[in-house]
Amino acid sequence: MKNLTIKPIQQSRTFTPSQLFFSTTDKKGVITRCNDIFIEISAFSPKQLLGKPHNIIRHPDMPRCAFQLVWNFILSGKPVGAYVKNLAATGEYYWVFALVLPIDNGFLSIRLKPTSDLLKTVESLYKKLLECENNTEGSPKLAMEKSSQVLIKALIELGFESYEAFMAFALREEIRSRTKALQSTSTIETPTNSFHSVFNQIEELTDLKNNILDRKVYFNNLSYTIKRLSTNASVVAASLTDEGRALGVISVEVSQLAHQIASEVDTLSTQINLLGEKLHDTSFYVTTCLLILEMKTFFQEGMSQSDLSEEEQKQTFGDTFENLKDLLSDCLYEAQSKCNLNVTHLKEALTQFQFLNDALSKILLNLRLGYVTGLSISASLKEGKRFSLLLDEIHDSSLEAREELKLLIDSVRSVNHLIGQWEKDEVFA
Repeated sequence: MKNLTIKPIQQSRTFTPSQLFFSTTDKKGVITRCNDIFIEISAFSPKQLLGKPHNIIRHPDMPRCAFQLVWNFILSGKPVGAYVKNLAATGEYYWVFALVLPIDNGFLSIRLKPTSDLLKTVESLYKKLLECENNTEGSPKLAMEKSSQVLIKALIELGFESYEAFMAFALREEIRSRTKALQSTSTIETPTNSFHSVFNQIEELTDLKNNILDRKVYFNNLSYTIKRLSTNASVVAASLTDEGRALGVISVEVSQLAHQIASEVDTLSTQINLLGEKLHDTSFYVTTCLLILEMKTFFQEGMSQSDLSEEEQKQTFGDTFENLKDLLSDCLYEAQSKCNLNVTHLKEALTQFQFLNDALSKILLNLRLGYVTGLSISASLKEGKRFSLLLDEIHDSSLEAREELKLLIDSVRSVNHLIGQWEKDEVFA
């Protein structure tokens, strides 16, 4: 149960962006292992932490729905990132961004000090969620359900389609901000590695994801527009009686092409969702790899300066330094494997996207041919002006669609090239 003897005070506990810390729990949330920085920042003794429920450091300002959300992820075997306001033994508070990973028989939580502007937004949002829970009559479960709805609505208003999208963005922003903070406070250049290089490139994945989601709406509208124009063209052709018969054939062809576009756009919409998901997953796991690697490096540096015996290590941290180092290595290996798998899936999604591009390009080319033929025929008819105006609209729509498609495919090719470079460098091997 939560430690009720600590009285919170409105004072933050000081620690620096360089201080990364971690702890592990069993599947019930009982603390099993940790590093020295966790003990230092929490201000609890090892005896007060090890073997105790993790909510011993829970701050009363935290909304319950945030913890429920974290548990929903990790109990389903998924990693999750979240901002958390913790309570130190001194009564002080300290904010962290926590990345929680499922491991054998429990969970590993790596924490870093938030330094991005997102924290202010989260503080304001958490106050609103807590107020919602405190003012909701009925069971705690009902209060959490209501505040969870408020959370999702708020994230959508901030421009995130899901919590997954928010946490991936937040993790990237915090690592980017932390790196900048460390570089500005140290005369020693921050060491770089393959994960740092890839991390600096994953913005292209985010750009492509935003690009395809923006164009999903466009292509859905394109399908509707071509259908409407082809229907109007058929009506105009029919009104021209015998002399409009040839135009009627053209309008039928355009109508068929409109249905083909609709079919391809439906498939495109599905592929856009899949591609967006793979771009998100790849980006998230790249960032996860980088944080685990930095945690491992930081821990090893601290380990090398300690003269504790193995027994003292177990008593203080719940395990030996070597075992803790191996734990972080295993987590890094698992995250690398997930990266490798997601990159493979991303490549497959990009390939399918290229096939769709080819299919849509052919349909748009056929629209162009129909336009040229129809324009020639309507020009020879006395009442062909109305039909040619509709053809102009169809032609303009197809030209715009070709440009939209080209921009999209250029982005896809750029990411494909990036992935090829990662594979060449064996980043996730």
